Amino acid sequence: MGKYFILISFFSLSTYLNAQIIGYKDSTFTTCHDTTVKVPIYGVPSTNISGIYGNKVSTYLLTDAGRKAEIAWLKKNGLNSYCGYGVSDYLSSNKSDVQKFVLELRRNGINDVGLIYSSSSTVTSKLDAYQKSCTNDSMKFNFVVSEIEQYNTGERAAFYSTIKTVSDWCVKNNVNRRCYQGWPNQADCDSIVKYTDRMYLHAYGVYSNYTYPGSWAQGYTKSRVLMLSNSAVKFNKKYNVEIIYSSENPDQSKTQFGYKYYLTHKWDDVHTQFLTYYVQRPNIVMGGYVMFVENQMKVIKP
Repeated sequence: MGKYFILISFFSLSTYLNAQIIGYKDSTFTTCHDTTVKVPIYGVPSTNISGIYGNKVSTYLLTDAGRKAEIAWLKKNGLNSYCGYGVSDYLSSNKSDVQKFVLELRRNGINDVGLIYSSSSTVTSKLDAYQKSCTNDSMKFNFVVSEIEQYNTGERAAFYSTIKTVSDWCVKNNVNRRCYQGWPNQADCDSIVKYTDRMYLHAYGVYSNYTYPGSWAQGYTKSRVLMLSNSAVKFNKKYNVEIIYSSENPDQSKTQFGYKYYLTHKWDDVHTQFLTYYVQRPNIVMGGYVMFVENQMKVIKP
C-alpha cells in the first residue's frame, strides 16, 4: 500500500510539473506552442483588464527597437491589454512584424491582444489569413473589437449584419468578440449582447472638473449599462463591460477630456473610484478599464 501511494504521489507531482512546463489548458487560458506564454480562451469573463487603444503604430510596429520601446512603455504604465488602430493594414504586407509584436507582447505579460475592425472583411478575410499563417498560437489575436458607430451613421441594419458575420467567424475560430460604443439604443444593445462578449463603453469627460470623477462616470454610463443589463437578462447571458476613458488632449486648442486630470493621477484612478459608486446590474460583469489614446498618453506620461 505504501509503495503504491508513493508511486501515485510521484506520478501526480510529475503530471503537475509537466502541466506548468507545457501549459495545460485551464479555465482561463489555452495551451499554445510557445511554452512561455498563455493565451486567453474565447469568451472567458475577465475583470482585470487595463487596456489601451494604440495609434500611430507605424512609429513602432515595423522595427525591433520600436517594438521593444513600445512594450517597455506599456509595461511601465501597467497596461495588460492592447489593440491598435491601423494594425490591420499590416497583416499582409508586414505579417512577420505583426507576428513578432504579438508574440513579444505575450512574452512580456500582455496576453490580451486584439484587432480593431470596421468591416467584416477585415476579420473574415485579412485576419483569417493571418491567423492561419501563424505557426505559433501566441502570435494570434485573441479578440476583435468593432469601431462601428451606428448611432452616428444611422446604418443600424448594416451594423447588426457586420457584427453577426464577425461573430460567426469568431465562434468558429475561438476569438473573443468585442465592440466600442458611445450611444447605443435598446435595439442596438440587443444585437450587441447577442453577437459580442464585451463592450468598451464611452465615458469621456473633463475629469478635472469633478471632485469625484468616478461618481460622474457612474452617472454618465448608468442608463446605457441598464440597457445592456436588460438585453443580457433577455438572452440569459453574462455580459462584460469595460469603461473607456480619454486622455485627450495635450493640444489645448482641441476638445479637452482627461489631459489635465491625468497629469497628476494614475490611469486607473477614475475607474477605481467609479467602482465604488457603481451599482451592480443583473447579468453584467463590470470589468476593468480601457484608455484612449496612446500617442496623447505618451505626452502625459512618457
